[in-house]
Amino acid sequence: MHLTNMSICLALFFACFSILAEQLKPVRLGMSAPLTGPAKQLGLSYRDGAKQAFAEYNSRKSATSPAIELLVLDDSYAQWLNVPCH
Repeated sequence: MHLTNMSICLALFFACFSILAEQLKPVRLGMSAPLTGPAKQLGLSYRDGAKQAFAEYNSRKSATSPAIELLVLDDSYAQWLNVPCH
């Protein structure tokens, strides 16, 4: 009888834990970088490095930690284009 109660408790715990993990919304981080224009290599390197770091974090994070998503805006290294990011 005791083993059955313990099994039920564990099953409920894992069911609740999986529901909680599914409800975590990802953290969205944005960046403005020159993906086109005279400094595009710099912007592409920034974007690729951030994507790689976030992918590594997402692959190793715990089930109770939110994933990280990267949102990128191309500002072409022009000052007037990066204003909407702020």
